[in-house]
Amino acid sequence: MASQDNEVESEKDKTVGQAGTVEDSVKDAQTTPVDEPAVEHDAPADEKGSDDSSKPSDNDELAKWKAMSRKNEDRASANYKAFQSADAELKAAKTQIARLEAKAKYPQITDAVLSDLCPATEPEAIASWAEKYAAYNPIDTSKVERKPQQTEDALARKVAMQAEFPSGTSHPKRQPGDAYKRVMERQKARKRSK
Repeated sequence: MASQDNEVESEKDKTVGQAGTVEDSVKDAQTTPVDEPAVEHDAPADEKGSDDSSKPSDNDELAKWKAMSRKNEDRASANYKAFQSADAELKAAKTQIARLEAKAKYPQITDAVLSDLCPATEPEAIASWAEKYAAYNPIDTSKVERKPQQTEDALARKVAMQAEFPSGTSHPKRQPGDAYKRVMERQKARKRSK
């Protein structure tokens, strides 16, 4: 029996050594702030009618989780619909860009030709169709004759300006009263011709 008592005391010493002294545990308990008492939610209710309003029932928890699940499903479906509409807009924009690029690259392709003859809706397919159509329906550029642009000779322009304004001033400023003088000269000319 004495050997068993020694073993029990040695185990107690080990646990005391691991846990520290009683004074350390009291100090820890005093310095550790206690916010709320520990409440177990899974503990059975007291038979005397404890405060049931603080503990949600299983049905309330189930209803709460079902509501959250439905809310998340609604959000996910709304997000998916928004994604689908944005994806459709992106595809439509890329198709429109491909059509505009085809019209810019090949002048023989018009809006009517694209809408009537091009069944493709993907940008790569539209580009390949436009290339095939342009090869099948080329533009004949030899018929269009352009007049060469006439360039004026700087010396000819200078001689013409000197002939127009012999004093060397190319654009004299109009003086106040010039318009009145011109009108008066026209009236005098009319009177003479009558």
